[in-house]
Amino acid sequence: MLADVAWSAAFLISLAGVLLASDRLVAAVEAAGDRYSWPAALVGLLAAAGADGPEVSASCIALLAGAHDVSLGVILGSNMFNLAAVLGLPIVLVGYIAVRRRGLLLNGGSMLLTTLIAEAVVLGTIPPAAGLALAAGVLGLYLYLVVQPGTLPALQRGTAQVALLAEAGDQVLEEREREREADTAQGFPEGIALLWRGLAATAVIVGGCDVLVNATLYLSPRLGMPATFTGTFVLAALTSLPNVWVAITLARHHRGAVLASAVCNSNTINVVFGICVPAQFIALKLATVVRQIDLPALAFLTAASVALLWQSHGLGRRGALAIIVGYVVFAGVRLAY
Repeated sequence: MLADVAWSAAFLISLAGVLLASDRLVAAVEAAGDRYSWPAALVGLLAAAGADGPEVSASCIALLAGAHDVSLGVILGSNMFNLAAVLGLPIVLVGYIAVRRRGLLLNGGSMLLTTLIAEAVVLGTIPPAAGLALAAGVLGLYLYLVVQPGTLPALQRGTAQVALLAEAGDQVLEEREREREADTAQGFPEGIALLWRGLAATAVIVGGCDVLVNATLYLSPRLGMPATFTGTFVLAALTSLPNVWVAITLARHHRGAVLASAVCNSNTINVVFGICVPAQFIALKLATVVRQIDLPALAFLTAASVALLWQSHGLGRRGALAIIVGYVVFAGVRLAY
């Protein structure tokens, strides 16, 4: 009884610490982007990487603990949860958001390709080394394209940026520009301070995820949860909570392109660093339920989300609801299985 109370307290404390540290890490990345004038797309990619710290860390820690079902479940479940709760839910609440097809082709295309590559690695269709090389090639090409001037809609700094922001009526970017001007006047945080903030936040994320995973592995059998359910639904949803709040804020300000990019980048990073990289060192053990339900569901929901965004030059409530219903159907089939 005492052990159950101790693990429950550890679960709640570690969850709070991971969520707070993830927020601090993303803030440090954004501050570094302002200080060193990194391209907006690069800042967004790094911020997505920071926000994905809990998912990737939880997956790797579970894998090292021998809980393969939980490890794969965190990544596969997080990606499907992201599509339903991080992309679909905010649009159901707020309404239609616009997305440029040029940006969707890059962000959605990289997400779909890396998802299929990771699934091929899990299924053993391609060797882990080849899968990582392909995924790294996709990521490298993506990074090259987003930092090239004129490849994607990008904002130039200075007076031209302020004029464009005013014309677009983008409240979020206007606020970011005002914050940047204030930081310029007061002096940016020192680079070494930002580095230490990032390292400290990363250490809390990794350590917190270690406790979170072990607490979940201890408590879930006592609650009658199978291992695959624990990773696919419990840890997947908990580690994605920071992304949900950020997504709702972006949708409220009609930042459709940023919202879609954040979801796509998050899913891409999850499968590359949560599946392709660990597969180089540990042979992944694939449960039947993952092969028959999880992998096909993730591939279908990913492709359907990109298709819906492409067809309507964005996503409205009807399309968002379709994505959520798809996730609910998956959850129902999974639980019935």
